[in-house]
This record gives sequence, C-alpha cells and structure tokens, in this order.
Amino acid sequence: MRQLVKLVGASLCVCLFASVSCSGDSKSPAAPSTSVSATLTVTVAGTGTGTVTSNPAGVSCPSDCIATYATGTVVTLTAAVGSDGSTFAGWSGDCSGSAETASVTMAAARSCTATFDEEQFTLIVTVTGDGTGTVTSNPAGVSCPSDCTASYDTGAAVTLTAAADSDS
Repeated sequence: MRQLVKLVGASLCVCLFASVSCSGDSKSPAAPSTSVSATLTVTVAGTGTGTVTSNPAGVSCPSDCIATYATGTVVTLTAAVGSDGSTFAGWSGDCSGSAETASVTMAAARSCTATFDEEQFTLIVTVTGDGTGTVTSNPAGVSCPSDCTASYDTGAAVTLTAAADSDS
C-alpha cells in the first residue's frame, strides 16, 4: 500500500486512500474522500428473450447493461422472461442461482449474466396396431420404438415419418 506523506508547517498529513489537505497550523488532516465507485456489467445470454433491471436503478438490460454504483451498495437484479415463451435458466458470473432475483455487493467491478432459454415442449409418440415398424423425427430426437420421447423448442416444426417393417 502506498502512502502519501505531506508536511505543512508543523503538521504531518498522511493519506492512505485519497488526497488529503491540511491548512494552517492544524494538527489533523481533512477527512479523506471515500467516494469510490464500481461498475456492474450485466449480460443477457441464451436462446430465449428477457430483460434485467436493477434496484437501485441503473441497469435496464438489454438496452442499458452497465451501471456504476458506490462501493458497498447491494444491487438487486431482477430477470423477467420475454412474452415469447422463454424461461429463465439462471445467473452466472458474480451472481448465481436460478431464482429470478440475485443480489451483488459492489466491492469492485462485477459482472452478472442472466440466461434465458426458449421454452421446450415434450413430444411423445405412441405406436399402436398389430404391425411393426419405426417412427423417426426431423429434426432428430424421436426414433421409436426405442426412443419415443423428445423435447423441442417452442415453435419448432417437427416432421414424423412412419416406416412399416417389410413383414407388417
């Protein structure tokens, strides 16, 4: 740690973190400035859509994703999913967890990532009848009778193709 020592008349002034001024014959220095700030950077990631806001105000991401706060400030971030069927997958970086809110204490520069995924639905194929054969999907995922269940993103077009065995 560096210290600044300044002699003024008969006074000795020491600064540990910020500039200090002494005046006249005062035996004590003026109070050091402790106004230190830190930057919070928020990133929105994933295949879905959503927004992140902060309390205290400053972040309104994805449009305004960087804010500066005084050190020691506890910033609460809130993730909100888009109206397109997205889901909130969780926080990473200096924030963690899967709850829609996360808090971070600004002791230094911080970075939090909110991940939003497209909502997925499960397709279940049921084969009935006396014959045998297979059912496959495009995009891949279903290959029935061994694997008759697959998950797909909201809005995905899935084509199923049934093929009877030669003896069916």
